[in-house]
Amino acid sequence: IYSLLYLATLIASIKVNPDNFFSIIIPLALGSFVLMSEFMSINLGVETKRGLLISGVFSFLFFQGFWVISLLPLSFIGVANLSFLGIFIFMDLATNFYTNKLEWRLIWQRSILFSALALVIFYNTRWVL
Repeated sequence: IYSLLYLATLIASIKVNPDNFFSIIIPLALGSFVLMSEFMSINLGVETKRGLLISGVFSFLFFQGFWVISLLPLSFIGVANLSFLGIFIFMDLATNFYTNKLEWRLIWQRSILFSALALVIFYNTRWVL
């Protein structure tokens, strides 16, 4: 699932521009919804209504995050990597939530990990205007 989401964000970040933004991002959000709902049902055994709700929230947050990230003057690989980092952290937190292992300490660890890796991505990516 992670590789499919990364591939989708990579393709979307290559093709996205202000003229065709919504024609690219809507299928990406729908695809992330389907992949996240399958992840929830197969790996975590979450019942359908609750899994669909979490998948919908994930898809919406992914849509909003990709929109904001694509406005930054980053190269396409930086946009894809930063989007995938958000996907990875969210799916990890969702997994820990449904296995009743989510604690404040884990949330802080993942927040620090996200911030540190985002800084690495910002530092190593090519900034394009």
